[in-house]
Amino acid sequence: MSDQAVPEKVRSARSRLLRRLVPLALIALAAGYFLREMPRGVELVYRLPAQRQGLRALEIDLLKPDGALIRHAEFLYSPTNPAPEMQRHPLKLPPGQVEVRATLVWPDRREAITRSITFERQDEIEIPLT
Repeated sequence: MSDQAVPEKVRSARSRLLRRLVPLALIALAAGYFLREMPRGVELVYRLPAQRQGLRALEIDLLKPDGALIRHAEFLYSPTNPAPEMQRHPLKLPPGQVEVRATLVWPDRREAITRSITFERQDEIEIPLT
């Protein structure tokens, strides 16, 4: 084996290695980008007003900044199942800004409340509806 053949084999092996590593690195970068944007599990905790006696329903709309609906939820209450102080709502949300539109429904009236939250990696977010 000559001295010139060894460097050629090394260059060839390095070239093959780079041809394999570059696409893998690009795939890893793309996967990291998309995984960052994937919905994550979180529990929203709605703190209901102190004067919640007679409350019949809590309607929730979660919206993206562009106004697109992410999720709609309704929690129903009755005299035998009264509204709790804190209403828990486990779900998956994409990271970023979320507008929370809540409607508290009593037998004789409705009260609309809007809150804005930013979700990143929290396990729980408390949202006051007072």
